[in-house]
Amino acid sequence: MEPKTSVSAEDQQKINTFARLYDRERQLEMETKSLKNQIGGFNDAEMDILEADDEKIPVKFGQIFIATKADVVSELIEKRKGEAEVKLHQCEEALSQTKKQMDALRKELYKTFGDNISLEIDKD
Repeated sequence: MEPKTSVSAEDQQKINTFARLYDRERQLEMETKSLKNQIGGFNDAEMDILEADDEKIPVKFGQIFIATKADVVSELIEKRKGEAEVKLHQCEEALSQTKKQMDALRKELYKTFGDNISLEIDKD
């Protein structure tokens, strides 16, 4: 079958869907990176607390610092780290699903248009 050069409304819909999925993929990748950085920061904070000799540790709440017991700070960090890990897992799942949808659409569109369409993205 000869690749098409004209674009039907259905084909345009698939192309638009692919573009939206691409945008979603980029957003999810940035969010995943941010969450991994947050988790790394929580790990560093946990290590700092373990190494600290102070009975009270300053914690920033909004615009102020409050001196709080190390065990309270540890619990807070563990809670926030757990929340970030849950979000990271959800984000990675959504990213995986988005990539699967993009791959399926990419195959369909290349089957329809052949070399007349480029859906490969340069990742710099």
